Amino acid sequence: MAVVGGGTMGVGIVYVFAAAGWNVWVVEPDDARAQSMQKTLEETASAGLKRGKLNEFRVTYITTGVERLHSADELPLGLDLVIETVPERMDIKQVVLAQIDARLPSIIASNTSAMSINELAKCVNEPSNFLGMHFFNPVWSLAMVEIIRGDDTSESTLSAAKKYSDSIGKTSITVRD
Repeated sequence: MAVVGGGTMGVGIVYVFAAAGWNVWVVEPDDARAQSMQKTLEETASAGLKRGKLNEFRVTYITTGVERLHSADELPLGLDLVIETVPERMDIKQVVLAQIDARLPSIIASNTSAMSINELAKCVNEPSNFLGMHFFNPVWSLAMVEIIRGDDTSESTLSAAKKYSDSIGKTSITVRD
């Protein structure tokens, strides 16, 4: 799986998927933000180890196994899930979603809580494979994921998103756009 955007929400999503054993790529073009993200991953994993939530192996994976990329164009082809977490601006999201779509992931999700999933779905070639997965901050502490179904989101996409949420220990609720 991959996360595009390593800010506050992106780093939390990266953390929970890596902690659950997923192979994770993160797209973050800004070096300073990438360094901040790495520091947050290290501090949060260390705290998880101290609380007995993680073992040494998982801490090492979280802190060294997540692969940073500089552009969505560098994402591996055909990932199971790519979650977009870029700033809440339609012009930015349109460009990023088109880049993600070109990498042919099975599911594309947006972490948006403010923008229309139906409107964002227009940026991808297969709107049936698009939905919202809205995580709550801090992602590693809060158990809820809001799955936002667009008008064209397929049942199989919805079902897979629920399974992915379960796989990282989250409780999901499904809502309409």
